[in-house]
Amino acid sequence: MTPDTTQIARLRRRQRSRERRSPARRIGFILSLLVSLLTTVTALAAAQLYTGIIRDLPSLEMLPYLLEPPGGLLLNPTTIYDRTGEHILVQLDSSPSGDRAFLTTDASQPNFLPATLISATLAVHDPGFWGHAGYLIEGWTQNSHPTLAQRLVSDLLLWDEPPGVQQALRERLLASQATRRFGREKILVWFLNYTNYGRAAIGAQAAANLYFGKPASGLDLAEAAILAAASQAPALNPHDTPDIAQDRGQKVIQAMLQLGLVSAEQAEEAIQAKISFQPAPTNPLDPAPAFTNLVLQQLGGVIEPEMLARGGFRILSTLDFDLQRQSNCTGVVHLARLQAGTVADPRFDYDCEAARLLATSQPTTAQPLQDLELNLVILDPTSGQVLAMVGSPSPGVSLASLPGRPPGTLLTPFIYLTGFTRGFSPASLLWDIPANLPANLPVEVSYQGPQRLRMAMTNDYLAAANQVLAQVGAENVWRISQQMGLKTAILPRGEDIEAVLNQGQVGLLEISQVYAVFANQGIQSGLPSRANDGPQLVSNPLDAISVIRVEDASGRLWLDNSLFQARPVITPQLAYLVNDILSDEPSRWPSLGHPNPLEIGLPAAAKVGTTADGKDSWTVGYTPYLVVGVWVGTNNSRSSTNLSYRESAVLWNAMMKYASRDKPVQGWIMPSGLNTLAICDPSGMLPSSECPAVVNEIFLAGSEPTHVDTLYRSLQVNRETNRLATVFTPPEMVESRVYFIFPPEAADWARQAGLATPPDAYDVIPDALSYSPSARITSPVMFAPLRGEVTILGSAGGDDFMFYRLQAGKGLNPTQWFQIGADQTKPVDEGELGVWDTDGLDGLYAIQLIVVHQDTRIESAVMQVTVDNQAPEARIDYPTRGQVFSADTTRILFRASAFDNLALASVEFFIDGRSVARLASEPYIYYWTAASGVHVLQVVAEDLAGNMSESSLEFTLGQ
Repeated sequence: MTPDTTQIARLRRRQRSRERRSPARRIGFILSLLVSLLTTVTALAAAQLYTGIIRDLPSLEMLPYLLEPPGGLLLNPTTIYDRTGEHILVQLDSSPSGDRAFLTTDASQPNFLPATLISATLAVHDPGFWGHAGYLIEGWTQNSHPTLAQRLVSDLLLWDEPPGVQQALRERLLASQATRRFGREKILVWFLNYTNYGRAAIGAQAAANLYFGKPASGLDLAEAAILAAASQAPALNPHDTPDIAQDRGQKVIQAMLQLGLVSAEQAEEAIQAKISFQPAPTNPLDPAPAFTNLVLQQLGGVIEPEMLARGGFRILSTLDFDLQRQSNCTGVVHLARLQAGTVADPRFDYDCEAARLLATSQPTTAQPLQDLELNLVILDPTSGQVLAMVGSPSPGVSLASLPGRPPGTLLTPFIYLTGFTRGFSPASLLWDIPANLPANLPVEVSYQGPQRLRMAMTNDYLAAANQVLAQVGAENVWRISQQMGLKTAILPRGEDIEAVLNQGQVGLLEISQVYAVFANQGIQSGLPSRANDGPQLVSNPLDAISVIRVEDASGRLWLDNSLFQARPVITPQLAYLVNDILSDEPSRWPSLGHPNPLEIGLPAAAKVGTTADGKDSWTVGYTPYLVVGVWVGTNNSRSSTNLSYRESAVLWNAMMKYASRDKPVQGWIMPSGLNTLAICDPSGMLPSSECPAVVNEIFLAGSEPTHVDTLYRSLQVNRETNRLATVFTPPEMVESRVYFIFPPEAADWARQAGLATPPDAYDVIPDALSYSPSARITSPVMFAPLRGEVTILGSAGGDDFMFYRLQAGKGLNPTQWFQIGADQTKPVDEGELGVWDTDGLDGLYAIQLIVVHQDTRIESAVMQVTVDNQAPEARIDYPTRGQVFSADTTRILFRASAFDNLALASVEFFIDGRSVARLASEPYIYYWTAASGVHVLQVVAEDLAGNMSESSLEFTLGQ
């Protein structure tokens, strides 16, 4: 290499080094790298997008499989069957025969598509149909389908895909492929044969027959335009909105004119044409229209209604065809009898066995009842399946779901159920007295006084229910009702029983499903709710089941509900308490008489309900195998109809007897955790010698009474003065009487009931014995309650004083005395006479001071006292030990029970050692404003003698 060559090479190396260090070169390199990466990423993204678009793309062969005769699945209407699959309930088709004629464009065939209908359809759906490739770019972000091919593949192939960019691209790809594969004419024919024209008219032939009484081939331009408009908005069809349908048809004609599809003369003639619509046919006989609508309503959350209407589905429902037929027939007979006011009319001799069971019942009223409607539901509580459903045939009543009505006293069991969760029992003493009802209650009420909760619940004693409602809190009652399945928007919002009578709204199916929880021992059965009507009240709400299985004509399974779900709602013990009360026939006799329509000859629980305005009569009753709910009422606010429970109970009786004819005669087995105990009626406490009636009652384990009855008490009275006898009452004037001890708030009721008022004043004390200065007891005072060691104060002395003696004797007039201490020889002037140790003693005692003088003169003083060394009993009924409340709890109800052999002075509540309430009388309840954390609740009971007892537990708010 020559020097020149070496120098040149060196210079080149330096130049390359400078170029590598040049910023411009580095930037250029980076930009080139980024462009390459962007190109690669774009290519990969495009490939991924394309892969996503074509992944699992439905086969185009589905279109002829669904639409092409003779075997096209959509040529067969959707059919709903009973639970056996042997009886057709209804076909979703406007054609009575259920056959869907397939139309072609061949005018030589008897069934062909007229050119007027084709042009009108293209004018509103796809004006560029003959020119584009089966799809259009516009509208892809608005979930619209601007071509017939796009509409076809969206409805039939991509129906289950969510709207979005990917769905829009897949729709256009399939539309393009379908147009190339089958041709435009086939796309047009398919569209006109499967589109929905409203009123279950699927396809042009069905629509032409339904609305115009002619085949599609006979449609003129005006009629074809109206059908084309109906295919855009099926709800605006000629039967439902005739004027709107005709106006929309004229707008279609104007669109055709603008597109050059008709001449001006043709358009003017069609616009001026007088259109005559075929009258809407009567609905084909559907034995269960209310049930059918329930089926469609529940399927709407699984299969698009449009798809169901197009056809091809076989729906196996839960309906028991025989029960439905009997329910229909019996309902008609019963309603006719009510409206005629008699059972003797030969027109009521219908040929159904269940209706003949009504013949043994007397008419519910001697006067005809008008404007009546009737609903009936029969459920299987173990599976949650609907077996029968009757909706009122009256005009204006929606059969999609049975109408909601005020439930009235049908809700009172939920008040008592809430009470059971907070310490009440079927034996709890309630007071059905005027003081426990709000003023101006809009119903006439007769008061029954003290009642066991069992009797109050079965006989709907409103004041007693209101007493429980006030103690447990309306908020807690409605919360439990919602957890049982009642909707929040329909429950009363008031704080007393008046709200229950006047407010709220429930549907018969809904309330029957709630009572089914009791029938199924606390478990709700059904399927998860697919309703989207606001926040759910429970984590897994279950709806009653109306559909067992859905499959298409090819046998493909779309829905299988054969396996139901179950969730515990309340404990079996709580459910049993309700079942035992509502199935107790004798307990209902005071209000319903005997026999009454709730007695069917086998164990059955039932609850009737009436409203304040008398326009609703409810009966819901059940066995372990069946729930039957009945509502009879009127929606006419101006009606003078005044209903009792019998209007619904008589029908319930007949249907329950019929539906139970093949069922086992079996009630509910008592679960563990419950005990039976003999108690005094009505106090609910242990029987005493004065108790007039002893009954057996059931209790949650641990809640049994431990205190002897105090409602009936034997008192010793001066029979002449009617005052409480004392030691000074002559023995021959004393007699024992058993009195009913009622609280002050029950005084008015007791007076009206003619009950003797227990005396509260003591017999007269002779003045000569009360003021002797030489022998006087100043403490304890007359009739004082004592306990433990008692210091006796007073005076003992006087002229010629020798000694004094203290003695005590049990009873009003003691026959035996025992000495207190030794004889004392020193006089006492207003000082301590002695100390009496009362340990081990209880009851009425007399303390006697005897002063003996040296001249053998004796003076004495007597003091009547009550010795009470027995501590009261305190018990916390609610909350339970270790109970955990949710963090969103704002108030907690504390409820305690306290008993004493004589009389309580107070019951005091402590939270974490701090006193929060001190109560002098029942009910012993306190609403505490909740604070998060672990807390200790303590209840202290004190009697008049100062004896005390306490009960405490720990609970937690939030975790």
